[in-house]
Amino acid sequence: MGKYDVKIGNGCNILAGATVSNSVSIGECCLLYYGTIVTHDCVIGDYVEISSNITLLGRCEVGPMTQIGANSTVLPNVKIGTNVVIGAESVVTNDVLDNSVVYGVPARFAKNRSAL
Repeated sequence: MGKYDVKIGNGCNILAGATVSNSVSIGECCLLYYGTIVTHDCVIGDYVEISSNITLLGRCEVGPMTQIGANSTVLPNVKIGTNVVIGAESVVTNDVLDNSVVYGVPARFAKNRSAL
């Protein structure tokens, strides 16, 4: 866990082996599974589920109610919207719109989800 400017919301579960760098903000009721790496200046919204072995690289943003599948990578400066599902083993290279399902290498749009 980083020692500088880390904010973790109420009700979060950060499991063993997760690594969180400095200047990271994690919203309420988030779940970070085993082997997750969250690098500098990332922002994670409320109620986000980050599966095993995910890497979030510098300055990325993950919107509320989003699920990121196992073994995925989100590249630096990418913004992921609200209520998004990212399929397992995806590499997210571009911003993802709200209520989207994306997957693949690089991650591509698959379909819309119902708005919350």
